[in-house]
Amino acid sequence: MKKITIIFVLLIILCSVVWSDLGNELIQAAKDDNLSEVERLLNAGANVNFQDNDGKTALMEAAWYGYTELVELLINAGANIIIQTDQGWTALMSAAYVGYPDITELLINAGANVNLDYDGGWTVLSVAINKDHIEIVELLRNAGAVE
Repeated sequence: MKKITIIFVLLIILCSVVWSDLGNELIQAAKDDNLSEVERLLNAGANVNFQDNDGKTALMEAAWYGYTELVELLINAGANIIIQTDQGWTALMSAAYVGYPDITELLINAGANVNLDYDGGWTVLSVAINKDHIEIVELLRNAGAVE
């Protein structure tokens, strides 16, 4: 019985390492805007919602860098759009901060929480106002965002 338990534990550890590697590769592929690699990794079993050591996901990275097609792919693959980093940052906050109205709209239409605040008390709307992203401010207000 001990041998079976040891083998089972080792198998769990091995699977965790493999899934972690796939997750980190997925996030890197998203940073690189490598659509085909993201698709390959998802098909290989990478967790679309894997979070790195800071809590970032592939969707957050795609939103930060303005990769609209990749954001669409990740949403369609089941990415959780309300996952927050350790500091409470979301993909929507990334798009609003950097200034990508098309990605902001995609995330809103996919059900992103426009009134979520992150560590420090900032909301998505206050971030967009602070960065003077007028089109994003309008999108957020139309979606019911408040400061």
